[in-house]
Amino acid sequence: TNNNRSATVMDQFVNATVQYGVPSRVRCDNGGENNAVCLFMEVFRGNGRGSAMRGQSTHNQRIERLWGDVWRGTVNIYHSLFTLLEQDGMIDHMNEKHMWALHYIYLPQLNRDLNIFVNQWNHHRLRTARYVSPCQIFVRGYLALQHQGLTGINGIFHDEPSQSVAAATPNPVPEVQWPEEVTVPDNQFTVTHEHQQQIQQLFDSLSGERDSLGIDVLQELLSFLEVHYP
Repeated sequence: TNNNRSATVMDQFVNATVQYGVPSRVRCDNGGENNAVCLFMEVFRGNGRGSAMRGQSTHNQRIERLWGDVWRGTVNIYHSLFTLLEQDGMIDHMNEKHMWALHYIYLPQLNRDLNIFVNQWNHHRLRTARYVSPCQIFVRGYLALQHQGLTGINGIFHDEPSQSVAAATPNPVPEVQWPEEVTVPDNQFTVTHEHQQQIQQLFDSLSGERDSLGIDVLQELLSFLEVHYP
C-alpha cells in the first residue's frame, strides 16, 4: 500500500485470519500502525492474558530474520531502483505528481513480487526441519494439536463462540489513542475520472519485460501527466 495506517494493517490481518484462523496471541512493536490489530485481539481473545504483546522481545528474532529475507529477495531491488530514479532526476520525492505516478506503476509490481516471495517462502524446504516446508510444518502442527484444547487451534477446527466478542465488549469500545511513530502523509494530487480511465487503458505496469522494471512505463506516464497537469 501507499500508507501505514492502522486500518490498512488491520485489513491485511483480517485477510490472514480468513486463511489461517484467528491466533491466540500476536506480538508486535509499539508502532501506531498496529493499534487496530491489538485492539481487535484484546476484544476478541480478552485482555489480561497477553492477547496482544507489544514492545521489544528476544522472540522477535524469527520475524527479524524473515524481514532480512524479504529485503534480500524483493525489497532491496525496489529500494535501489527508487534511489536511482531520484538520483537521475526522474523522480522528485517532494513532487506529489511524481509520487502519484510512482505509486501507480510500482504498487502492483511490488504486490506481485511479494506474493511470489510468500509462495516461494511457504513452500521452500528447511534444512533444519528435515527438509519439510513451512506450510507442511504449519499443517502438521495444527493436526497434531487439534485435540489439545488450545485457543488458536480451536478456531481452525471448530466454530468460534458466536457470543465471544459481544461478551468481551458489553459497551461500545472507545477509540484508543496510541501515538503514531511514523506518519506517511496523504498525496493530495488527483486526476479526473476521465484521465484515470485513460491511464488504466494506456499504462499497464505489469506488462512489458521484467528486466525494464517498469521504467519505460513510468516515463510515459510522467509525460502524460505533464501534458494534462502542467
